[in-house]
Amino acid sequence: MKKAIIKRSHNEKYGYKIVAEGYIPEYLEEDLEMLADDLASTNTLEISEKLRDFKKFYRRKNGLVIRFKQNFWHLPKCEFGIEREIGTERTIPSIRIGMKVRRSILWMLWETYSC
Repeated sequence: MKKAIIKRSHNEKYGYKIVAEGYIPEYLEEDLEMLADDLASTNTLEISEKLRDFKKFYRRKNGLVIRFKQNFWHLPKCEFGIEREIGTERTIPSIRIGMKVRRSILWMLWETYSC
């Protein structure tokens, strides 16, 4: 089981922390980096549509089953590499996106017996 943690904050307004666990191939890790950049560049915390499209794409293309769990937190600025100034807030509103990734059983059988 592999674990990937990706943190992004485009500005000091919002932050995103993606924690993926399970079967994580290299191409998924790279796409999670791009997803985190894309989410950080938006100005809202409404991300459910982007996550739903991401989930559907990987289900159809690679047979990966992804389950999301979103939590709204106030995480420390220093966790995102934002330096704190004296007299300012120490946290920023953040969304922690937890992912459980696994291979589809049908996809695994197809790969095993197609050779």
